[in-house]
Amino acid sequence: MQAKIVSLHKDQVKEVNWLENNKLQISTSNNTLSEFDEVLLTIGHQPTELSQQILEWDKFTANEESLNLFKTPYPVADYLHHKNLTYKSTIAIRGFGLAMIDSVRAIAEKFGKFEIKNEETRLCTYTSESEIQDMFIPFSLDGLPPVPKPLNARIDEWFKPSDASILKFEKHIGNKSIQKEADSPLFIIAEFAPIAANIYSKISHGNDKLDVSEKDIENLITRWLEDQSTNHSLFIPAKQAAAKSIKSFLEMATGKSSISLDYCIGQVWRHCQPSIYKALSFNECSDKVISEIIALDESTKRYSFGPPVESIQQLLALANAGVLNLDMLTDPNIELTKKGWQLVLSGKSATATIMIDSVLDSPKIKSVNSLLVKNMLDDGLLEVVHDDLGAMTNEYGYLISKNGNAKIPIALLGRLAKGTIVGVDAILECFGTRPEQWAKQAAKNHINWLNSN
Repeated sequence: MQAKIVSLHKDQVKEVNWLENNKLQISTSNNTLSEFDEVLLTIGHQPTELSQQILEWDKFTANEESLNLFKTPYPVADYLHHKNLTYKSTIAIRGFGLAMIDSVRAIAEKFGKFEIKNEETRLCTYTSESEIQDMFIPFSLDGLPPVPKPLNARIDEWFKPSDASILKFEKHIGNKSIQKEADSPLFIIAEFAPIAANIYSKISHGNDKLDVSEKDIENLITRWLEDQSTNHSLFIPAKQAAAKSIKSFLEMATGKSSISLDYCIGQVWRHCQPSIYKALSFNECSDKVISEIIALDESTKRYSFGPPVESIQQLLALANAGVLNLDMLTDPNIELTKKGWQLVLSGKSATATIMIDSVLDSPKIKSVNSLLVKNMLDDGLLEVVHDDLGAMTNEYGYLISKNGNAKIPIALLGRLAKGTIVGVDAILECFGTRPEQWAKQAAKNHINWLNSN
């Protein structure tokens, strides 16, 4: 800004118009800015249409001063400093993923502290001067806990495929002919399964002896990726108590126990994700198949996008201290009462006066409720890849309009481009080739404009 290269306008953008002279006009809440050569949108999470459940809860709490619904987990300051949040509060949290961890940790640290007891495994305890009991009640549809990544590079190396394996995998799934002929994501799974099976068969399993062949493991991997409810002694049971699963995954992540096959699949998949994102962005698959590929990648994220070991140790510490109640995890019945949200599951019940929705909406662009996106859809500046996905862009990030014009001077980077690009919400993609490709093309566009004038 001191070099007068950048000017900052803090305002809400409502509309982008493409003018007849090929310039762009931006309309905000307070102003209209005109004559831009290009616009880059990096708008991330956008407001979406509320679900029927959240609408009902919103109406329920509208005139109840003692009850609070927070429809998004961010910013945490919205509830962290709210007058109704005390050490006596009972807080239900919709969702059991990374955003839930952020919410729980922020509130827990307001009333107490975590203390590391084992530097090697990051085992910790939670203590508070206040008498806190069952403060947090998380729940989700499946009740499955997030899975920690390996503690360090040494353990992570166990799951890393060879360079040759990665190269072969990437070449196969990136083959345009194979993509065109695919009627499901099986062409990815079939190439991935032997890689993960080979790695799993070589991992040390302590005193446990595998009584299955590498080919059997390969078949199990395929079945599990197609249906994660697949049962086998090599998988952590989906229906066992969450605390037990959390402890098992922590021991694997810290190298203290044998590795389950599902944990191995998730970590190997994480190492393959950069190749998946590279080979399958701008692919030749049908809309149906690319939607299923993205669903497959999403299904692994409990493992591949897992939190650090320390975050899971903190959840376990809160459970051990009686602060985190894990009794209502799997799709409890929820009734609205004068005292709040009453959660009931398997004969147990608890009532919360605060509800935090930590479920982040998928980048389904047709459900996005922001004026900017709605207006661009109405104006034909956006073409949707698939009803459940995001906007269509070219390889440089520029939007492809509804009439197929690939020269529209508006670029879109980030999660709302999901579909054309696979893995847009991964950190590695935020700092990867996509922004770099756009920047190089934008620079070329500017040079061409200067030369023509």
